[in-house]
Amino acid sequence: MNKYIVPENTITEKDISEWQNDSAEAKIIKKAILYPEGRLFVSRRTDNMMKPLEIFIPGVIRAKQRPRLNSKTKSVFTPAVTVNYENHIKSVFDKKYPDHICIDAWVPLELFMIANFIPPKSTSKKKRALMMDGFIKPTKKPDADNIIKNIDALNKIAFYDDSQIVDVRLVKKYHSIEGLYIKISEVAITQARIEL
Repeated sequence: MNKYIVPENTITEKDISEWQNDSAEAKIIKKAILYPEGRLFVSRRTDNMMKPLEIFIPGVIRAKQRPRLNSKTKSVFTPAVTVNYENHIKSVFDKKYPDHICIDAWVPLELFMIANFIPPKSTSKKKRALMMDGFIKPTKKPDADNIIKNIDALNKIAFYDDSQIVDVRLVKKYHSIEGLYIKISEVAITQARIEL
């Protein structure tokens, strides 16, 4: 098995003109065949990356609940709260990006979320100020992992599958406007290892 690592500075203007109209997947195959000695191999041009997808889901943030078993029918179902919240996410996305084409399955993505929570009404003014300034964090339900799981709602809509997400970050904080901010970006790849 031969291994090659090709840095981005080996790319020439001629090389770019040859494959700039190819899909990223085609470039991988094409360059592996045309340059078996590793003279040039890149997975995707960073100047042709998609713009980040950004949406804000207003309202109370819901944790994704696990499927449950109906004791009478013995069938598995998804709780209505989860179904309704995922439908809400889909609706907001479709409204902002009506012409969006689902991102191909081989494109690696990064996910950034901000979960905004409103301080409880019973909170004192002093404590509320500390919350809003970020000195007190919302260490409460829903859990971070269950908030992130809501991204499943965008499978086959924003992207092919959430398995494409290779980098995740979630921030929980207090804010005057309650809701969930979601940002999906393509991961930049400027060099690659090939094995032939």
